[in-house]
Amino acid sequence: MSLQLDAVWVRRTISTVDQNSVGGDLRMWPQAGVDLWRELERAPGRVAFVVGDSREEVAETLAELRGAKPFHVGLDLTALSAPPAETTVRERLSGHPVLNGIEVLFDDVLNLDPVRLFRVLATTAPPVAVVWPGTASRSGLHYPTDVRPGGHTAYSVPGAIVIRTCPTVFADDVPFTLERLP
Repeated sequence: MSLQLDAVWVRRTISTVDQNSVGGDLRMWPQAGVDLWRELERAPGRVAFVVGDSREEVAETLAELRGAKPFHVGLDLTALSAPPAETTVRERLSGHPVLNGIEVLFDDVLNLDPVRLFRVLATTAPPVAVVWPGTASRSGLHYPTDVRPGGHTAYSVPGAIVIRTCPTVFADDVPFTLERLP
């Protein structure tokens, strides 16, 4: 067996072991992304949060699978002449499957609960994936305290999917792992 074929066999074997260890099957890109979108479509109200060092790149790739581009919430809302009401925010975000630049939603001027807003959007116009600027753990989402000092920084989001970015070697490697919050 050549060195190149050995590397492919080793990669696929490791991937199979990794996937089977969490109860999944061997999935490759882009099928894993398509499967994720299907899962979100079948479960209105379920939101996916993209976390990790390459979250912007993974969000871009996921959006491409929907024939879209990530929608930058901050650029859109700050272009308005006055702070929008929640209904206006919902209308402007509705129909965009991937949201990024969400930090503006945490501004006290808007008086919003961003996580609740994402759940509403995922119920009325699924699917929704959000580029989360903080971290995630089994207990929920954590917003960076240096971005919102003194503000609410931990969010419980039962049933949400955490898309945790990971490095890839081959073009068909899945650029993320999935975790479902209890």
